Amino acid sequence: ALKVKDVCKKASGGVLFIDEAYSLTQSTSSSDFGLEAVDTLVKEMEDNRGNLVVIAAGYTNEMRRFISANTGLMSRFNKIIEFPDYSEEELIDILRLMAKRAGYQLTAEAVMVIKCYVEEMTPNEARDFGNARGIRNLFERMVTNQANRLMSQKGVRSVKALTFITRDDAMLAVKENIASHGWNLL
Repeated sequence: ALKVKDVCKKASGGVLFIDEAYSLTQSTSSSDFGLEAVDTLVKEMEDNRGNLVVIAAGYTNEMRRFISANTGLMSRFNKIIEFPDYSEEELIDILRLMAKRAGYQLTAEAVMVIKCYVEEMTPNEARDFGNARGIRNLFERMVTNQANRLMSQKGVRSVKALTFITRDDAMLAVKENIASHGWNLL
C-alpha cells in the first residue's frame, strides 16, 4: 500500500501508466498484496481526481477481469480503448521494416515461411504470440540462425550472404518459437 501511495504521489500532476495491470489481481494467495495495491490505487485515484491520470494496459480478457476485481475500478476506468491486433499483413510489414532497419534482407521464401506461420496460428496461439513482440522475437531468432549458419560454412562470405536471411533461417526460427511455447503447429 505504501509503495502504491508513493508511486501515485510521484505521478501527481501527470500520468501513471500501469502495464499488465491485471497481474495485480491474478494471485490466488491468501496474503494477496495485489488486491491491497488495487484498493490503495482506487483510493488514490479518488483522492487525486484532478491531479492524476491513470492508464492501465494489458490483454483484453485479463483487463476485464482486472476491472471487475474491485467495484471502484469500473467507475474510475470509464473510458476503455481497445487496440485490435495487427493483421497478418501488418505483421509481415513490421518484419520487413525490422529487417531493413537492421541492414538485412529477407528472401521471398523466408517471408513466405513467416507468413504461413502467422496465418496458421489458432486464436490462443496468436494471443500468446504477442503481436509485434512475437515478430521481433522471430526476427531475432532468424538473425541468430543466419549467423550460426554462416559460421558453420567455410570460406569467404559475400556481403549478400551476410545480409540475407533465408528460408532455412526462418524455418528454424519458427520451429524454435513453436518449441518455446509448447505449441504443435508443424
